Amino acid sequence: MDIRILESKEKIAEAFFKLLEKFSFEEITISEITGLAQVSRNTYYRHFRNKLSILEFLSDELIEDYFFEVQQLREKDLEHVLALYFSFWLRHKSFVRVLEKQRLQGLLLDRLRQKLPDFMKSSSLPWHEKNGGKRELIHQLMIGGAWNIFTYHLENKKAIHPELLSQELIREMKDTLEKDAQRLFGADL
Repeated sequence: MDIRILESKEKIAEAFFKLLEKFSFEEITISEITGLAQVSRNTYYRHFRNKLSILEFLSDELIEDYFFEVQQLREKDLEHVLALYFSFWLRHKSFVRVLEKQRLQGLLLDRLRQKLPDFMKSSSLPWHEKNGGKRELIHQLMIGGAWNIFTYHLENKKAIHPELLSQELIREMKDTLEKDAQRLFGADL
């Protein structure tokens, strides 16, 4: 993408987000956004259809940053990926809180869910390889579940310690799966 286009989009998105921190989504006008961003309405409409498309742009940028960080992990096991997930969103909690305040948090999760299949195709994570798409339900469960755990802790002002939270989550999943396997199949995992 041309650097000038990206700069214009980012100026508009930054201005919109500043307004979103103070005013409701519905109250914010395109004129206020373009005024604060110091761009014309033509520039705005060249890059965005509406206010929601600005949030999609901001969400997509964050998601791409998250996927990049996942690819950079040295330890690519579930525990480290979950710890990164929690620490990444913790670093961006102001964005998540603004979306929560505006009741737009679902947009970010929807964008993440939509982008996950393409990421899985190019991912070097061991559980993404050679599964022929058969684990998509598990991936969606993990994304949604991890998101709910993160937002639950955020909304209830509970401390978020990414490494400890990921270890606890894996331990609880393992215990639950072992009990269910024993009950259902009479066998240990």
